[in-house]
Formats: sequence, structure tokens, C-alpha cells
Amino acid sequence: MPAVLIALVVVTLSSSLLGGRIFTSGDNIFVFPPFSAEHPPDWVRPSNSLLGDPLLGFNPDLIQIRSDLRKGVLPLWNPYAAAGRPLLGSQQSAPLFPLTWLAFILPFWSSLAWIAAAKILVAGAGTYLLCRELALQRAPSLLGAIAFAFGTYFFAWLEHPHTNVWAMLPWALLATRRVCSRGSGGAAALLGTAIGLAWLGGQPESAFFVLAPTVAFGAFELIAERARGPSGPSSAESTQG
Repeated sequence: MPAVLIALVVVTLSSSLLGGRIFTSGDNIFVFPPFSAEHPPDWVRPSNSLLGDPLLGFNPDLIQIRSDLRKGVLPLWNPYAAAGRPLLGSQQSAPLFPLTWLAFILPFWSSLAWIAAAKILVAGAGTYLLCRELALQRAPSLLGAIAFAFGTYFFAWLEHPHTNVWAMLPWALLATRRVCSRGSGGAAALLGTAIGLAWLGGQPESAFFVLAPTVAFGAFELIAERARGPSGPSSAESTQG
């Protein structure tokens, strides 16, 4: 099943991952003067007019962070925005989110496609495991993973940091179910990691919207566990005693 997700990602992003094109909505720049006078002859409109932020904010911030890190400087301040503004502290470009680090390691413009591919795989894998945890068979679980990771909303906003956050939702729900049903330390660690990464994803608003259903799902699972009551060998042994 993981191979199917990987194959779908490669096919969907093949022009950027393998074909040398850049995964970006950067053609939005031709909307703004003086660049509007220099657009290609066959250019009609931006490929995704909703995504001006990567062009105007996220990518320039990442390039500045990348430059600072390669100089051995902590990227605390962006002197090129207005009269200067916090860079690491703003968290807007998610510099502490692990998938973002690909932009600091790989060639920058190539890394954008790999970051998008990694987001899809993380979101899809988490959804698949969540569906399996909910006792779905492999095929329905794969369908759920594809529906979430390749859904229009998630896919269209891959350049935006809020997809960093939403990719953590299935992992948070998976961990919540395991904590409520098993109470294991590993499940608690997974839950803490998923919620922590959501808050590092670059958009606190989305992180709140991930936290809220996680809390609601946890309450539901605890109520369901209480309704089911004790079961298994330990219950049988206590009954015999």
C-alpha cells in the first residue's frame, strides 16, 4: 500500500520531481508591475491566483533563512522586509518544521517539489494507519488516504504552511485512539509529537483547528471505552476471582 501512495505522488508531481520544472505559483509575479509588462507571450493568468503568499513571503523568507544558516548565522532577523522584522520568531514560513529543512539541504527550487511530495506522503500514511486502526480493510484505508492527501483543498495549498499542520491531523487522531484504548507511552509520545509539529507548521490558526477535533475525538474515545467496560483476560481473571 505505501508503494501505491509513492507511485501516485511520483506520477502527480513528475514534471517537478523528475522533469526539471519548478513546483511554484511564482507566475503570480506577472500580476504586479513592473513584472506585468514582461510576462511570456502565451501567459494568460496565474496557475494558482490564491497563492500569492509563497511568492511574496514564504519563499523569500526560506531563501533568507537558508542563506543565514549557510553563513553560520542564526536566522533571527529579516532586514529586507519593511524596516526589518523577526524571521525565526515569526514562524510564518515554518523554519522549525522538519519537512521545511529540505529547502535548506537540497537545491532550493528543486526542494519545493520534494517538500510537497513529503507532505502528501505524511498525510496519506497517517490517514491510512488511522483507517486501519479503525478496523477498515486495506483497500478502503488506501482510498481514505488518497481522498485526504490528494483532495483538492489539501493539494491546491501544498505551497502554504497550513498543509504542514493539516498533515498532522490523522496522526493526532491515530495517537489519540491508541492512548485511549491502550494507554501506552509510545502512543502518548506520538500524540505529543503530532500536536507539537502542528504548532511548528507555520499557521497557529490551523493548529488550533487540528487540536480541537483531536480533543473531541479523545473525549469520544474515552466515553466509548468506558461504555465497553473491562474486557479481555484481565476481566475474566477478576470475574473468576
